[in-house]
Formats: sequence, structure tokens, C-alpha cells
Amino acid sequence: MVLRRLQALIRLWRNKRQLKKLGHESWRQYRRHTDPDVFFRADRVNDYFHGYQYVHCFENHQHQIYQWDLGIDGSKEILDWCDRNISGKHRFDCLRCYQQTPIGLNGPESPEWFINDLGSGDYFFFACKEYHDMFLFKMRWA
Repeated sequence: MVLRRLQALIRLWRNKRQLKKLGHESWRQYRRHTDPDVFFRADRVNDYFHGYQYVHCFENHQHQIYQWDLGIDGSKEILDWCDRNISGKHRFDCLRCYQQTPIGLNGPESPEWFINDLGSGDYFFFACKEYHDMFLFKMRWA
């Protein structure tokens, strides 16, 4: 009994030491910062969320989400709701970007979101991999 408790304390200490060495507070934050489905140096939002099939943008700045005090990690209320109700992999990010219609030489001219850290607006994006999860999210928050 005492040996198992001691082994558990050693595992906990090793986990905390590993997180501290990597510069993260929790494993959730570590997984968020090392997500292979996100390309952090992208120029377009579609490239940023390259591993996610469904992306929703809160374009209307009159939406209730823009009235909240979101803090550093974004809206805790939305993240908690997503953890409870969404079964697949998902992300909620705030990006500084603008919408522009590119010149469509070989394809359709549809507006795209471009990431620009200098002179753009802040928009919230929700991305997920499953259609059902996006449907639930839009029913609740859009």
C-alpha cells in the first residue's frame, strides 16, 4: 500500500517536472500547443486549421461572445461546453485576420480569411473534425 502510494507520487512528480521543462501548465495546454492539425505559421485560416474539416467564424461583432471577458485561454464557458458535449477533436481560437476575395484565375472567387497580425480585426474561430459536432456547436452558439 505504501509502496504504491510512493510510486504514484513519483509518477506525479515526474509528470509535473516534464511539463515544467516544456513550459506548460497542464497536459491540455501542451496538447493544444503541439496540435499536429494546426499550422501556426499559416497565412490563411484554411491553412491554419488544415487538419480540421469544419471551421466556423463568428463574423458578427454584435454576437454575445464578443461582449465577454475572455481572458488568456479564450472563453471558459464555450470550452467547458465543448468538453461536455462534443465527442471529436475540436479547437477554439481567436485570430487577427481579415476577409478578402482572392483573384480566381483557375477557380471560383470566394472570400477567404487571411491572417494578419498587424492591422486587422480579432475574430473567433471554432474548428472540429466531425459534422455532427459542428451541427451541435452551431445550434448552441451561432
